[in-house]
Amino acid sequence: MWTEFRLKNFKGYQDTGLQILRPLTILIGPNGGGKSTLLKFLMMLKQTVENSDAVSTLITSVKDDKEGYVDLGYYKDYVFRGDTKSIISMQLSWQPTEDKAASEARTIFVEVEQPTRAKLQVAVKRLCYQGKDGKNLVSLTRFAKGTYKLDLHDNREMPKLKEKSREYEPEKFYRFSPALLADLHFEVEARLRQFSQDFEVQIRNTYYLGPLRDHPRRYYEAAGERPADLGIRGQKIDSVLYGADRLLMVRADFWLRRLGIAQSVSLSRISRGNIFNLLIRGLGQKSAVNLADYGFGASQILPIIVESLYSPPGSTILIEQPEIHLNARHQLKLPDFFAELVRSSQPDLADILGDHNKQFIIETHSEYFLKRLSTLVAKQTVKPDEVIVLYCSADENGSHIQPITLDRLGQYSWWPPEFLTEGYEGAAEHLEEMERIADQESGEGVA
Repeated sequence: MWTEFRLKNFKGYQDTGLQILRPLTILIGPNGGGKSTLLKFLMMLKQTVENSDAVSTLITSVKDDKEGYVDLGYYKDYVFRGDTKSIISMQLSWQPTEDKAASEARTIFVEVEQPTRAKLQVAVKRLCYQGKDGKNLVSLTRFAKGTYKLDLHDNREMPKLKEKSREYEPEKFYRFSPALLADLHFEVEARLRQFSQDFEVQIRNTYYLGPLRDHPRRYYEAAGERPADLGIRGQKIDSVLYGADRLLMVRADFWLRRLGIAQSVSLSRISRGNIFNLLIRGLGQKSAVNLADYGFGASQILPIIVESLYSPPGSTILIEQPEIHLNARHQLKLPDFFAELVRSSQPDLADILGDHNKQFIIETHSEYFLKRLSTLVAKQTVKPDEVIVLYCSADENGSHIQPITLDRLGQYSWWPPEFLTEGYEGAAEHLEEMERIADQESGEGVA
């Protein structure tokens, strides 16, 4: 689970400050406030890790015919205010989901700078792994001529290195080069490999669903693959459901009913091949219909339910606007789903509810979602320290993040003025107009 992050000179943020991430992290704020920056940052790292290109430091630009998640452009496009002389600093902490005694790493700290004319890729200025106490376990620092120096927490373990060798430039933004590892004692080498491997596990187990999921198709064709996730638009839901075991469908049915969306979802094969319909049966209905003929909101929430249940235990799922195309009643129930999956495992209910100990980072514009969230805390369905709301806003100095916590009564520690107050403002305006009309009619009656 990701636990903290800090970004400097990245997109709209000059400095986010050190921000806490909890099992249920909610991003709110006005349009253009910087809510999606954290999601794009994580997916930029993920597409870099998953890409077979070991030379490129960061994969920030993705072509349409390539696998990827975000397209941030060139350095000038994602550095703060386009100032290519600025150094981008990225800090990310995590708590491993398994007890890995061999791993001390909990934080990765990376600085990158504008590429030179001779090199199109950004250069790693500093790569550092830190332990739980915040002390540097290993640090790799770049000098002006492109040479790197290694510092270990215990330099007694470090033999004489070729400190001015260009071969020590890291692979991608987080791995140590084979040349550097070859110059180390085998025990030290194993530790450094473990650091980068632990980070890879965390970032690979981070999944993303964008704000617009694919339109439902009348016919689906599965290729027999077992994808790691549903894709950023939920476009791989056919392959996931086609190859899934019955338990995933049972869990999906349970949550469709509990959220009041539908009674069940099922596959109906068209022929002996792998072409099928995705059928959904509404609440109180006797027969199922093609998903393409059902309410559009079901097609938008179904990938979220499936992705959240399909991902392995300990995963982090990033979701933009899960409430889109859902009515107010469904939006009000939606937090129950996420709150249940972040809780500690309940062996007696796991077969129905799904795997627990997952993390969700959710961008939402729904006031119903936020109201229900506070109710769930008050009901002790989710603990106050399992939830945090990050309010993202922008002014002339750039974007800013302000955390909002909840107490045991589900009360928010503070609330941004004039945010999600439209309902109250509209009601007040209506009352004022009603009073004006009543006064006018009363005056006409007196006359």
